[in-house]
Amino acid sequence: PMIHGRELAVRAHYDGMAPKLIRSKPTCMSDFTARPVVFDMCANHVRGSTVLDIGCGDGYVARKLVKMGAAKLVGLDISRGMVDAAISHPDKRGMEYYVEGDAANLKETLLRTTNTTNLMPGAQFDLGLFHLSVAVFLFNDLTITDMDKVFKDVFSLLKPGGHFVFCVPHPFVSNHDGEIYGFQQHRSNEKNYFALR
Repeated sequence: PMIHGRELAVRAHYDGMAPKLIRSKPTCMSDFTARPVVFDMCANHVRGSTVLDIGCGDGYVARKLVKMGAAKLVGLDISRGMVDAAISHPDKRGMEYYVEGDAANLKETLLRTTNTTNLMPGAQFDLGLFHLSVAVFLFNDLTITDMDKVFKDVFSLLKPGGHFVFCVPHPFVSNHDGEIYGFQQHRSNEKNYFALR
C-alpha cells in the first residue's frame, strides 16, 4: 500500500517516542486514568480469547491482557520502533505476536503477516478471527475516513459476539507539540478526530 503524509508523520512521531514509552509498569497519566478503564471493560471477555491490539505501541496493554488471561494476542502498530520494543520486551510471552502496519490497512496487514502472527488465512478472515479487539489512543492519529475503515475491518475480524473496546484522549491533550506524552494534531486537508467539524 502507498504511504501517505499522515502515515509518515505518525510513524516518525512514534518511532522517535519509542525509547521513552517502553515500560513494564504505569508511568504516564493515561496509565493511571484511561488504561485501567479499558482493562475493566475487557475483564469479562479476555480469558481464553484471541485478542487484537490495534496501535499496540510498546505492547504495554497487550502484556496486561495476556496477564489477564488472553490465549493469544496480535498487536499491530504503524511504528517499527514501537513494534521492535514490544517484540524485545523482557515480559513478552510466546502467545504475543507483533507486526508493523497501518490500522487503516488492518485486514491487508493481517493477511500479509500470517506467517508472523500465526493466523490462518482463509474462511476465518470472513468468519472472524478475534474474540476481543482493543484500540487505546489510536483514533486521535487517524482521519475520519480511516476511522471508518478501521471500524468496518474490526467488525469483520471479530467472531460473532466479539467485543471492541477503545478509548480516545480528551481533546485537551491534543496540540501539545513536543511533550513526551502529548498528542499532536496533524495538519492536513483531511479532518481528524479533533478537527473542528
